[in-house]
Amino acid sequence: EFTSEAIKKSGIPIKASNLCVTGDTLLHTDQGMISAKELYERKTTFGAIADVRTEIEGASVDHSQDHYSTENLSRKDREAAIKLSGNVVRETNGMHLIDKNAVVYRITFKSGNSIKVTAGHKLYVYEKDTSNIVKKRVSELRTDLDRVLTQSEEGSWGTDGTFELGYTLGSVLGDGSMLIGEKYGTTSDKHSETIRAKFWDNRGTTVPEFRKISEALAEQGFVFKEREYTYRNSDINEFNMNAKSTRAFVKYFDLKSKAVFPTKLYTCNRDTVVGFIQGLFDADGCSFRTYYGKDGKFTFGLQMVSINQEMLLGLQKLLNNFGVQSRVFLHRKEASAFNDPHTGKEYERKPTYRIDIASKDTIKLMVALGGKIYLNSDKQAILDETIAERNRVFNNVPLKDALSVDTITSIEECAPEPVYDTTQLVSHSLIFNGLVSSNCSEIALPHNEEYSFSCV
Repeated sequence: EFTSEAIKKSGIPIKASNLCVTGDTLLHTDQGMISAKELYERKTTFGAIADVRTEIEGASVDHSQDHYSTENLSRKDREAAIKLSGNVVRETNGMHLIDKNAVVYRITFKSGNSIKVTAGHKLYVYEKDTSNIVKKRVSELRTDLDRVLTQSEEGSWGTDGTFELGYTLGSVLGDGSMLIGEKYGTTSDKHSETIRAKFWDNRGTTVPEFRKISEALAEQGFVFKEREYTYRNSDINEFNMNAKSTRAFVKYFDLKSKAVFPTKLYTCNRDTVVGFIQGLFDADGCSFRTYYGKDGKFTFGLQMVSINQEMLLGLQKLLNNFGVQSRVFLHRKEASAFNDPHTGKEYERKPTYRIDIASKDTIKLMVALGGKIYLNSDKQAILDETIAERNRVFNNVPLKDALSVDTITSIEECAPEPVYDTTQLVSHSLIFNGLVSSNCSEIALPHNEEYSFSCV
């Protein structure tokens, strides 16, 4: 009998549980969000974040059968359990390579988030009809019905970075420019490498804040030079980083281009991530209202539109680690032409994507960022007034709590690739890509990694 209990009784030490996720999957650890492949290459143990809803007192638990369910609790207690929020750090036994060529499935969610796992992998699912939390294999999951638990509260962060570095990165990726790479590595001013943050007169309230940030960056070895000029009847403040500082900045964040999300942020410290989000929203985000009915009631939130889906999905992963839910979706499907009224030139409009953060999560994010989404005082004033108006219209009735869950929209088989696993040694639950996940059934690993096991 090839079961975990039989292996244990045989005296063979169990080295890991076959979790089976792909190498690019981010595990939420006590050192930030780190890919499974990188954790494997580190060859060390680490602490992992676990959701408190996977450790509910009185739940039916059998780790030998990889079973977890709240079905034996009363309906009232089950309904209370799904509303719990919080994380704990649990010890693991390190990350292990399980199979170098495993068949995997991409599970995509309503939020736009996704994860690639093997067929036997289990996720924690909330069944709305029974209010039960239960673990389900990929083969048991129901699209458009099953809701997978998502991270409910803020996790842990890394140690690198500063607020000023993060804010500058967000400003530049949002609405600045980067001249980097060999073709710009000359001494000519025209072709020098540079990081450029540009502020038009309609965002002039950000300029004093960015001056303070550039002064602090100079002390950290990153030098900006400011220039002011007028273009098309607009006053512009432009901050250009010198070539030496630019190369150091690019190396620090391992920047490839504006189109590639800087994954270094996943292991930066909290201040850097806060700065990045505020810089990005100052540059390219906005708040919105959506009215409904005839009595002036409305919902509100934050949004950002971009041609770069990868950038928005990267932002979503950072928000996940604050316990903040968001949705990334296709905003404008068709490419189209645009005639510039100033130059008469025709440009191609690419399809665009949008990220939305709903009312409750907007408030949650604002609290996490220290009471402000924006350093731009004009933008923050609009959001503050929106929240105040919402409270007046609804007579200060609190916003309804949103469950930390995400609905499955599709499951697709993908090409085989290497998969990895680790064992969380207490409740056997982890958080991957912001999704609450289970260990698979425990198995013994061979000493020769040319051999492997699949989920059982």
